[in-house]
Amino acid sequence: NPQPIKIAEATAGEKDGKLGLFVKLQDVGYPGSYYDLEYDAARDVLAGSYYQAVQGETYEIEFTRIKE
Repeated sequence: NPQPIKIAEATAGEKDGKLGLFVKLQDVGYPGSYYDLEYDAARDVLAGSYYQAVQGETYEIEFTRIKE
């Protein structure tokens, strides 16, 4: 999605020795959808799940950093 999406809530903290990130979306097409992620330092990725509330589906996802 190339357009900005409104965020209802975002929290970061340590959980089980790993950095965790939770982001809840609140916008048209995304009400109640959220990301629940952990940083995997060994792989340098944010990995976890994306809950798409409109569809009621959860997807396993990863965000990989591109180093230039």
